[in-house]
Amino acid sequence: MVMTGCAEGKPIEAKAESKVNGEHKTSRVLICSKGGDKAQALAGLKKARDKVANDSSLSGEIKAEVLKQLDAEIAKLS
Repeated sequence: MVMTGCAEGKPIEAKAESKVNGEHKTSRVLICSKGGDKAQALAGLKKARDKVANDSSLSGEIKAEVLKQLDAEIAKLS
């Protein structure tokens, strides 16, 4: 799914860039929260983290950077 922003709530974004075969690649995870429910936002971040961690289409470099950013957001809410 491709999204350009959140219709409501606060967006949480993790982004990583790399070069693959000389071509610039950007991977972006955007999570939209409807605000207010910290437990629900935390659960959503953890679910997104699990999906990224198990995504075999991402390079190790991209995956590590996105996971690092998601972990930082999870720590803020924990």
